[in-house]
Amino acid sequence: MNSADQAQSRMVQVLIVAYFCISLGLNNGFILGGLTAFDQGFLEQLNVSVAELKLRDTVTLAVTGVFAFLTGALVDKLGALRVLIIGHILFMTAFGLLSQAGNINTIYGAQAILGICQLCSGYLVCVIAISRLLPSGKGLAIGLMMASTSLANALLPSLNAGLIENYGPRTSLLLIAAAGIPLIVGALWVVGRKQISAEGTQSDAQTASGPTLAQAVRRLDFWALICVACLSFFSFIGIVTNLALYAGAEPLNDPSAAGKLFFALFIISLIMQSAAGWLADRFALRPIHMTGLLCMSIAAAGLGYAASSQQALWWLVLMGFGWGLNYVFVQISIPARFGGAHLGRIFGVIVVAEALAAAAGPALFGQSLDRFGSYQPILLVCTGLLLVSMVSAGILHRPAR
Repeated sequence: MNSADQAQSRMVQVLIVAYFCISLGLNNGFILGGLTAFDQGFLEQLNVSVAELKLRDTVTLAVTGVFAFLTGALVDKLGALRVLIIGHILFMTAFGLLSQAGNINTIYGAQAILGICQLCSGYLVCVIAISRLLPSGKGLAIGLMMASTSLANALLPSLNAGLIENYGPRTSLLLIAAAGIPLIVGALWVVGRKQISAEGTQSDAQTASGPTLAQAVRRLDFWALICVACLSFFSFIGIVTNLALYAGAEPLNDPSAAGKLFFALFIISLIMQSAAGWLADRFALRPIHMTGLLCMSIAAAGLGYAASSQQALWWLVLMGFGWGLNYVFVQISIPARFGGAHLGRIFGVIVVAEALAAAAGPALFGQSLDRFGSYQPILLVCTGLLLVSMVSAGILHRPAR
């Protein structure tokens, strides 16, 4: 390959990474953080309780868990590009339904569609696509994709609030739905172009090899990966979804501090997610991943004993540091150890476990506050769980046999 061809190949790879960062960021950002900007409007319009409205998140997580394996199998059968386009079509459909919602059941239906959308155009498909499309630099690419989700969740709520102020909630939801059009065009142009030009020579041999699902479940590193994913996701999602209440509960008693606690956690996570991908391409994962989980464990204990919002802030900085490393390394490890023709099915099983663990986190954290008047008991439980996940990470990153 001459220098001109190499430059063109690098440009195509940059376009691919840029597209997936934008696609995954907008997908996760609009569905997770971005929708919160519409909460007050839905409450007033539909005359429902907060609990009834927030049940939509449970619907989304439940659908994600139920359909994760089927989505993975669909990727193996149809390819990542086709499934990605299906996800963007579902994105447009769901936000179109939300713009016309006249009752809470319509919202639940739209959220169920968004649960499937988060699978078809979420990190499951994007990580598989990146692992098959790029010949090198996969770690950095995955790290940047994960960082884009943190950035989008930080920015899109404010952007949506501005849209609502200027255009009203219904028109704003339709404008968000229209964002699916350039995402589909981008998938066809950037990813499709790469597949036509290079995927046939690069990935056919790669995707023909690799373990089947039956072979994967007999491997110790498969269960170590599930252990790391479930325990770390349970702990982190539980903390994030209860952070505002944690700030207002004993002993902090400072609900006004919730904003700066969220900011510290996600900014550090974003930085470390970007750095983790670069580190993954250059160094052994085991010591770095174990260090990240150890930081999360120490931070969970620190949050349990924090006596002020200032102390909690620094423990959340440490939590964000560890989570940024862990989140990216979990995604990198799946295609690295189980890549092949059955990667979608294997990835789907792991996502089912992650989703169920993540769904349990918010409820069990809330139960700790109801029963004990404090989050300390559940945070100390998470300290132990994260230490178990650290040991599992040591098993996970042993050389594959």
